[in-house]
Amino acid sequence: MRTASTSCASKSIWWVRSTFACQSGCSRRRNIDAQMVIERMDRTIRFKKIAFNDPDEVMLLPESIDQLSLWRGGMQSTRRSHIFSDYRRFVTGARLVK
Repeated sequence: MRTASTSCASKSIWWVRSTFACQSGCSRRRNIDAQMVIERMDRTIRFKKIAFNDPDEVMLLPESIDQLSLWRGGMQSTRRSHIFSDYRRFVTGARLVK
């Protein structure tokens, strides 16, 4: 497997500020406020062209996914990053059976 030498594409998704209300009893059991606010939630997916051999084929696959969640009202803010590498393709001798 070899990597194509092209630039990667990127797609970003984000949300505006939203407020959530917790059902009765939820805030007491989990020790959080009755209302929570998402201050910011971003997700960015970067794609990269990956070349495969036997048979020759180039596919656009995710290279990384980054997510940021900023909360107010009892939830912890998080930043997550997933990096994908070493893509491998396999070909099978599949057939349809009636």
